[in-house]
Amino acid sequence: MRILVAGLLSCLLLAGCGAPRVNRDQESERLIRETVARMEALDLELDRPLSLAECESITLKNNLDYRTRLLQTRLQDDQVRAAMTGYLPRLSVEYAHSKRSNEPLVAVFSGPGVMFEDQEYDRMGIRAIIPILDFGNTYYAMQMAKDRRVQARLLTLRARQTLLREVRIQYAQLAALMRQEKMWQTAVVAAKELHKVAQSYEREGLGSAADTAQVEVTLAQAGRELLLARNRQQEAKLMLAQTLSLPTHTEFSILPELPDPPPMLTPERVRELEEHALRARPELFVQDLQRHLAATAVRKEIVGFLPHVDGVANFDWSSLSQQVNPSYFTLGLSVVQSLFDGSRFARLSEAKKARTVEEERALLLGMGVLYEVHLYALLLARTEADVRAQERVVASREVVVKRVSSRYREGLEVGAELAREVAEMHGAMLVLDRAKTLHQIAHVQLEAAAAIQEETPSTDERGPDLPEERFVAPEKKKTDVLEDQE
Repeated sequence: MRILVAGLLSCLLLAGCGAPRVNRDQESERLIRETVARMEALDLELDRPLSLAECESITLKNNLDYRTRLLQTRLQDDQVRAAMTGYLPRLSVEYAHSKRSNEPLVAVFSGPGVMFEDQEYDRMGIRAIIPILDFGNTYYAMQMAKDRRVQARLLTLRARQTLLREVRIQYAQLAALMRQEKMWQTAVVAAKELHKVAQSYEREGLGSAADTAQVEVTLAQAGRELLLARNRQQEAKLMLAQTLSLPTHTEFSILPELPDPPPMLTPERVRELEEHALRARPELFVQDLQRHLAATAVRKEIVGFLPHVDGVANFDWSSLSQQVNPSYFTLGLSVVQSLFDGSRFARLSEAKKARTVEEERALLLGMGVLYEVHLYALLLARTEADVRAQERVVASREVVVKRVSSRYREGLEVGAELAREVAEMHGAMLVLDRAKTLHQIAHVQLEAAAAIQEETPSTDERGPDLPEERFVAPEKKKTDVLEDQE
């Protein structure tokens, strides 16, 4: 008795203890500590440029949003286990201590009252309910939980693909800004040399002050564009560092070279990409599972009209002195059936309509995937044509600059004309580099839309494999556990 009361008091004490509040100062320190620890775990060689493959690997290991998604997928395992508990027996215990304020007496004819129970007594009961037959209700609930687990893993797989797409685009944009910065540096150097020549011609009377002023304008504009290019490069590097989940002040560099251009698209290749997208895009399989969930929900609502059969086992004990057998067991069956519940008909009708909705949504999603692939294919073709056209423009500008330079050295052209042609050629080269960058980005977007680098995702009992799961939630050290307890 004392042990039971002590156990109850301990449970009440534990239930009454609230969770400790989160301290903002401690969280700030934890953020810094965790960031440093993860940087050390990455073991980056920041003294050399990072390749695209290295940035992708860092992102999958270190991106906090993706790591959070990986942790969330594990929650679905508990949902499946919770659904499976419908097959397990349910056991409960009840203890009661009662004391009446007066004696429990009953009148017997005209004589004095007789006590029908003790004024103070204890009672305890242990109940066990063993599921026997629910016509598949628990099975359907478990299947729905398994489908949701696979859905969560498929959505995480799509988030992985989208994250890699963002890294590739940001890498391409930063590399383009690095190339453009070098181009503006070259333009500034060329403008300075041209400015020296213009000043020399002006002193010798071969040029005018207006020609020199025009060259100075070109030099000032090139200096301004160089400053803007450096600022944009810092912003792009910060965006890439955020995707990599690196500290804000991390100094790193990447390879600025453009990769080899992809092969030209053909109508046959576009059709192959569309077919591959319909087989490899994870969200299409998510929708297939959603249709299966809707069909299972209809069956689950139907079996809700049928009775549930459970086995019941009880053990009762009391301290009543009048009882000859104060403790006893009872065994039996329990059949529960709702005679009328109007809400069940409404839920069944809703489940049937939801099944039709999911069938239509599957068509809509598939059509959207096809349009997305076709759109990026058109974008890739347009940027490819733009690159070829701009290459011809740059070639023509180079010829013009060579001719004007020759005439300028011979004194047949003024410096302003040469400065203008040099600036236009440099602008054409910048436009060409931007066109090549857009072509590269369009190729990355097409690959992501068609899931070119992905295989058909698994939809078995657990869903697709997520290799980055092993990097999530590392075991805590003893010092960390002690800090959490404090």
